[in-house]
Amino acid sequence: SSFYDVRNVTVHNVTSTFIYDLVPFSTYNITVAAATSIGEGPPSSMIINMTEEGIPSPPTNLRLSERRSRSLMFEWESPLLPHGIIEYYLLIYRGIKTLNPVDDSFSAAKEKVANGTSMEVKGLEPYSEYKVRVQAANGRALSAGRMITGRTLEDVP
Repeated sequence: SSFYDVRNVTVHNVTSTFIYDLVPFSTYNITVAAATSIGEGPPSSMIINMTEEGIPSPPTNLRLSERRSRSLMFEWESPLLPHGIIEYYLLIYRGIKTLNPVDDSFSAAKEKVANGTSMEVKGLEPYSEYKVRVQAANGRALSAGRMITGRTLEDVP
């Protein structure tokens, strides 16, 4: 189904104007017609223009789909409003709770780039809890993030 946003913008005694409140990354067909008190003249040739990319909405339905002792698999769905072409997803994770003695790098934020809508984070500590945030990126900006926590499984001693 197509969506058409038809607007009539009236301006007086000017030869240029701005059109506001357009949807990012959308195509607009624009015509101009002069008018007098007697009536409107013929429309100009149509100008077809596309608005720039905007800030995408966050990925949806972020979930932990598989747990192992040293990895967690996350899946999500594309943003409802990408406002452009999603180029990649940024996954940021950090350890928040562990029963194992580990060094200070456990709680440091680490980043990974996903080209699709899932990622397995490997090299984790067994039976430890991690906080994960996923953001969508188009050519203009990163979205706000969706967050989830996940715990790895126990491992053999």
